[in-house]
Amino acid sequence: MTTTSSYFFPRALVFPLALSGGLGLAAPVLAAPAAPPPLSACAAPVAAAGAAAAASDIDYTVINQHLTDPDARRRLTGLQAAVRQLKRSRAPEAGLVHHRLVYALAQTQAGLGRHAEALASLKQLPVSSPQAPEALLLLAELEVAEGQPLAAVRWLRQLADLYPGEAASVGALWRAAELSEPDSPQALSLWQQAADLADQGLAAAQRWQAQSGQPGFLDLATADRLSPELWRLARATLGSATFAGADALQTEARRQLQCLTVNQEAQLRRLQRNPRLLADLGDTVDTLAAQLQGARHDLVAREEAFLASARRLKECTSGPGDCVALKAAHDAQGRELTGWRNRVRILDGKLAFLRREEEKLRASAVATGTGTGVARQLGSRLGDSRGLMQEQLQQSLAMAVQEWEALSAQAHYKLALAQESRVTPGRVPGQQAPGQN
Repeated sequence: MTTTSSYFFPRALVFPLALSGGLGLAAPVLAAPAAPPPLSACAAPVAAAGAAAAASDIDYTVINQHLTDPDARRRLTGLQAAVRQLKRSRAPEAGLVHHRLVYALAQTQAGLGRHAEALASLKQLPVSSPQAPEALLLLAELEVAEGQPLAAVRWLRQLADLYPGEAASVGALWRAAELSEPDSPQALSLWQQAADLADQGLAAAQRWQAQSGQPGFLDLATADRLSPELWRLARATLGSATFAGADALQTEARRQLQCLTVNQEAQLRRLQRNPRLLADLGDTVDTLAAQLQGARHDLVAREEAFLASARRLKECTSGPGDCVALKAAHDAQGRELTGWRNRVRILDGKLAFLRREEEKLRASAVATGTGTGVARQLGSRLGDSRGLMQEQLQQSLAMAVQEWEALSAQAHYKLALAQESRVTPGRVPGQQAPGQN
């Protein structure tokens, strides 16, 4: 197995269902990551500025058919084809799905007795894979099946070294101690190391449970760099579709609130600069409408006068009289009429513009009032969903504390038996003493 880097699992890409260890096949049903909720018109420009999430091109229906196929040989062929297909996928979750399928492939190969192929498959998984602890356990069991208990102990100890916060590491050390000579110092050291890891895991669970009641705790669980320790303790909740959906709704609600706040602040600043803006604009519209009506009335009179002048000029030019003065007056009337027509057109354009602005202001005032109500609703939903998410996390951490308490107690019990076996030769950890019921 590749051991090149420490691991950190992005919450949004880790599937909630886990594969169990052992040589038998566990057939998890994989699901595509949930799509983010649609954005409203208010937040659409903000979303358009960012890069769109890549769509998944993984056929989960076909993959699940392979995973749940009861025929081991047919399942092996299907999983091999699915692994090859995933290498060409551009989906953001393709790497993690590939790790799942490689592990399932190794389980199937082990179940068919192809231990060498299973070992080769498992060694392809990096330590950053969510399947790494289970893969190391399976590697150890395959080594045992091949008659190599010392190699199995090395894999089990590597698991404990790489993932000290995993409950599987405690069990791995127990198994390593069982594969070692019972009364050897190495076996006792493994029992002691298992007890220490259990105590450390319990302390971490208790520490996170104490923090879970703080107001800002949820931000630690929804940050971009989620603590790996918190993820290990509360992965059942953090990896669930319910929690991920609530987290997505929280993000969308905060975006909506920000958009509403920006719009309301802009309207408030406008009103602060001129509290009588809408009233003054209404007065201006009324005044301009009256001016336009008067200008149109004057224009009609001037057009009638221009037509009358044109008739007189026509009559003059048809007779022997001098029409120079009359033509000059008619041309002057034409120029003046053109000016009045331009004035009416300009007044009409100004009035239409001011009426549009007045309508926008009225609509903005209504929207501000409506937005305040929407903001209150969004704030209420944010509070309710955050409370639910924090409650789920607290319950998950409480269960983790109980599990680690039981594991710690069991680890110390096994350690005590191991220590007693050194005082009383022939005793094996887990075996009752003579005379005990």
